[in-house]
Amino acid sequence: MNSAKLILDYNSKYLNLEISPNRLNINTNLRHVPLWRGLGGGIFKNKMEKAAPENNYHYNKELNSLATQLKKQMTKSEACMWKYLLQSKQFFNYSFRRQRPILNYIVDFCCLDLLLIIEVDGITHEHDYAIKKDLIRDTKLKEIGFTVFRFDSGMVLKNMVEIDIILTQWMIENEYYFCPPPTPSKGGQNPN
Repeated sequence: MNSAKLILDYNSKYLNLEISPNRLNINTNLRHVPLWRGLGGGIFKNKMEKAAPENNYHYNKELNSLATQLKKQMTKSEACMWKYLLQSKQFFNYSFRRQRPILNYIVDFCCLDLLLIIEVDGITHEHDYAIKKDLIRDTKLKEIGFTVFRFDSGMVLKNMVEIDIILTQWMIENEYYFCPPPTPSKGGQNPN
């Protein structure tokens, strides 16, 4: 067996993984990358601009194909969250998107109007390594203006009402007003 080498860019650090027939070498301190790759070909330094329509909320089109695959492979808890709370503007008439690529991440659910991200975490997120990754990810998303909620998949499957209450309370505390129903388009029929 030949040796293989894999280098991944994760949160401005390279991960160097070398596999040979008799050993596995992992070097996480290979080198630090000072710049973030932004969206639309832009490069951002340490402080990133806030998410806004002008920068397409930091949409990362390079992750689009992976996001499409993830939409087709939703977990049971993600499917429940989508079906019973977020789909078709069920949550106070706000539009949510599934598997939205933002920065170098794909978030489970995102409402651009509220700058709100909802993550549904399964058992793999309980490990120390995953907790640290999630913390770094959440920090980067908060730096650009998003609020991130993480819910355990068991809670999603067993107590959707509590999640609805938590999100509604957050909206009230932050003085978000409920979206009015959509107005008819200019070409549509007007009853008057």
